[in-house]
Amino acid sequence: MRKTFVLACLCFLFVSVSYANAKAPVVIMETSMGAIHIELNDEKAPVTVANFLKYVRSGFYDGTIFHRVIPNFMIQGGGLTPNMSKKKTRAAIKNEADNGLTNDRGTLAMARTSAPHSATAQFFINVKNNPFLNHRGKTMRGWGYCVFGKVIKGMDVVDKIRYTQTATRGFRRNVPVQTVTITRSYVQGEKKPAARPAVRRAAPNASFASMPKRSVVELDTTMGKIQIELFRNLAPVTTSNFIEYVKSGFYNGTIFHRVIPNFMVQGGGLTPDMTKKKTRAAIQNEADNGLKNERGTLAMARTSAPHSATAQFFINVKNNPFLNHRGKTLRGWGYCVFGKVIKGMDVVDKIRYTKTATKGFRRNVPVQPVIIRSAKLLP
Repeated sequence: MRKTFVLACLCFLFVSVSYANAKAPVVIMETSMGAIHIELNDEKAPVTVANFLKYVRSGFYDGTIFHRVIPNFMIQGGGLTPNMSKKKTRAAIKNEADNGLTNDRGTLAMARTSAPHSATAQFFINVKNNPFLNHRGKTMRGWGYCVFGKVIKGMDVVDKIRYTQTATRGFRRNVPVQTVTITRSYVQGEKKPAARPAVRRAAPNASFASMPKRSVVELDTTMGKIQIELFRNLAPVTTSNFIEYVKSGFYNGTIFHRVIPNFMVQGGGLTPDMTKKKTRAAIQNEADNGLKNERGTLAMARTSAPHSATAQFFINVKNNPFLNHRGKTLRGWGYCVFGKVIKGMDVVDKIRYTKTATKGFRRNVPVQPVIIRSAKLLP
């Protein structure tokens, strides 16, 4: 009789646990890097979970980005669009960080300001155990950050986001260079909303909708081929301008006319007889995008006027920090980086070490012309 009673209790306990687990809401967050499944703990954090589900069901998160990625800490998102505009949220909620849940790897927590009860929509996923974020007391410094869920599938996607390349963008640091978008989020078992396309910053003279997600331009030169990936999301005006010149055939037959082996190789505006090609109007300088003039990066050449770039570009052959943006002054604007060499850096180095001479008033001109036979956007 006692054995039967114990077995009955165990069965009841098993059914109760199964039922409790079945009730836990699971949100599926589809991103441009893959899907993340998150189980929410509405028992321990009822206010936070209810708030999060309202944002999910309203479609608020769809089209937002992971805007802050620190590989040894966490990935944060859910509040900004790809052009770094902050979305309007509902009122802040109370902090439930005293619920006993801890900021361990794979847990979901609410982002907030230094004020304990200021969380609205933004969240983060811990990529390692972060005990310093846990609740220690009901004080300004001790409140901690409320954990309200955990990743149950897609931690590999979280780690992909974790290790994506980042840069400074305006006053924001640790912003992914290639935008990581939440295309849609929904509660498992409920009707899926239509995936929303990512919002892009407007840029003149080009249709971003017609461009592939990853823009790579190939320069076929007399010394070999160079493939360059463009940072469309961080320098939309500059990449749009460059792509227009590529598509029009402008660069075909131009030369690398200025080569300084401990600095950079410059081209894209002169023909082999040193005639300067006619260009379109100058574009705005986007050097304040956080990208640095490091070895292998592509940047716009210009005069001493900050917003004078047209078609000419250069490839840095070493780190050139003195070219970076330091402020919106005549001397501080810097030179806009908008891409990087992903294949053919050996070709760049061949050009770098070619013999040069003075030709007319131009110095550092290759003795044997290095011609761009063609420039094309790869499919």
